[in-house]
Amino acid sequence: MAEYFIPAILFAQNARKGDNKIVKDRKINCSIACIGVNDHRVLINEMNYVNSPGFEFMVYSIWTDHSREVIRELKSAGFRFDSMHAPKQTGRLLSEINQQSHDQAISLLKESIDIAYELGIHILTTHLWDQNSNDPKLSRNLESLYKLKDYAIDRGINISIEFIPHTNGGGYVPTAEYLYRNLDPAFSFTLDLEFAAWNGEIADVARFADRISNVHIRDYNGSPVDEKGRRYYCLPGMGKTDFSFAFNELKRHNYKGIYTLEARHYSTKDINDSLELLHKAMNA
Repeated sequence: MAEYFIPAILFAQNARKGDNKIVKDRKINCSIACIGVNDHRVLINEMNYVNSPGFEFMVYSIWTDHSREVIRELKSAGFRFDSMHAPKQTGRLLSEINQQSHDQAISLLKESIDIAYELGIHILTTHLWDQNSNDPKLSRNLESLYKLKDYAIDRGINISIEFIPHTNGGGYVPTAEYLYRNLDPAFSFTLDLEFAAWNGEIADVARFADRISNVHIRDYNGSPVDEKGRRYYCLPGMGKTDFSFAFNELKRHNYKGIYTLEARHYSTKDINDSLELLHKAMNA
């Protein structure tokens, strides 16, 4: 098993594939962001060693000039993609005042719909506002999103709005409640367990399970940033989140969507260890 992400030729010599017997019973997908490799050829090799039934796709900016090549090679490799994360800057662009930024965000979302369609993906997770914004402009951004409604439906894509906090949101739940009450039923939600854990709101948000299509999984150790103030993504088992409680709450509310591990790891072994821990919590 590879301990660190290494060039593809060395990886093939030193790593082994995951146990296919285990994969069949797995319920938690893996975001390609967990692997953290920008070279798509190396990424494809690494993905073979992750014990998950499917993946969440995202487009790295470095792929902009050859995204079609990346998509073609991923399709040829035969991986299953159940979801895709649209570019995260869409939230920031949508929350800016100028129309040019707003239009750019909608263009990025439309491109993401096209990519999801080409990869056979049915759930497209996106940010609808900027986490650091004082005014997320939810009403305006929803109106813009609705312009893509028919375009997405025609391609079999369900746009899933990720619940993320914002500066004046008063916690995670008020924004989630607003969307639950006001979002067109053609769209769904993505729940992020780290954000829900910030203020102990996992149980409060799990009650929206009938509209949730994707659950992102990261741990939380009491702070979203490290000692230098940089954004920090906590790996499962390294924080304080009670994942058994979270999974049971979602199950209690009849959640039927997918689960996606979403945190930068340092090796395929680390990813598989996280997945093993989460499956134990899910079955506890």
